[in-house]
Amino acid sequence: MNADEDQPPTIETNTTEEPVTTPSPVAAPTETPAPAATTTEAVPAKSEANTPGVVILQWLSYAFWGWLIVAIIWLLGVILTNALLEVSVGSVLPYAIAATVVLLPIAFLTDLYYRKHEPATKTGAAMVIMVIHAVLFALLAIAALIVTVFNSLNALIEDTNDIEGQLVVIYTAIGATLLYATTFIRTLNPFKSNKPVFFYSAAMVTATLIVIAFAIVGPLVQALATKDDRRIEQNLSSVSQGVNQYIQTNEKLPASLNDVTYTSDAATLLVEDGLVRYKAEDSTASLFNKNRVEHRYQLCVTFKEEDRTRSSSYNYGSVLDRYTSYPRVAGHDKGEVCYKLSETVTQSAESSESNNSTGIKATIFN
Repeated sequence: MNADEDQPPTIETNTTEEPVTTPSPVAAPTETPAPAATTTEAVPAKSEANTPGVVILQWLSYAFWGWLIVAIIWLLGVILTNALLEVSVGSVLPYAIAATVVLLPIAFLTDLYYRKHEPATKTGAAMVIMVIHAVLFALLAIAALIVTVFNSLNALIEDTNDIEGQLVVIYTAIGATLLYATTFIRTLNPFKSNKPVFFYSAAMVTATLIVIAFAIVGPLVQALATKDDRRIEQNLSSVSQGVNQYIQTNEKLPASLNDVTYTSDAATLLVEDGLVRYKAEDSTASLFNKNRVEHRYQLCVTFKEEDRTRSSSYNYGSVLDRYTSYPRVAGHDKGEVCYKLSETVTQSAESSESNNSTGIKATIFN
């Protein structure tokens, strides 16, 4: 047997190892990177609460409510003075009514426009304006409350005849306290809803209209009815001055008021309307100086209402009993009132001889 046949066949192997190549990873598809968020902080936009228009509306809203409260308090005091003290308020009533009527719609409309832009949280200038007015309204409310308590205690402790005057102050101060306190709350506006602010505005309009209504049906109607009283009170002294000037010029009493020239047109109209009646009395000469002659006369008027503006020491009866150089109309009674008036002149020699012939009475001047 062949020896070579007994050997198993040899398999030739290549001992040289080929390097194993690792497939390169497939690159992921490139994605377009999203733009990076801008990190630069922009200057914050101006808050609506601090824009010039809103700031002006805010200031005007608070200010007009405050001025309206002043007018309401003034008008309330006038009404109470007329009702409790029975004092004529015709001279100040038109100003108080006019201020209230003008300020009411202005305050309401300004607040209405401001409410549409009023922020829930105020910052910057809006915060400063709110704080200023809130502090002011709070201080005024406290001051009015102090006046109320003081006068209430004083009315209980002191024995005074002027209880009506104290009641006027007390009621007016109570109204001022309530008005300023509610306006203080509206200025702070701590509510999350605008309904309380709307109710405040509606309540202020209602309260103001009620006060105006009382002013019209009360003192205004009375002022119209006593218009002639005020004309007499203001111009009767001018009529007296005209008569006295006539006496100084002519050295005698006038025959009637139509003979007198007045420096005031209102005094002339008073005479022409027949609101003053003239009574000539007599002329008396001094016993020691017959050239000095006192000319006496009366001016009579009719008052529709009594004037109670007189002090406790004012003796109205003594004013009417003695002759004076001018009429003192303060504190007059109701009805017909006659004022005794006189004017003393130093007459010329010709007038003295004429007066002696007419028999002027002589009297001793104190």
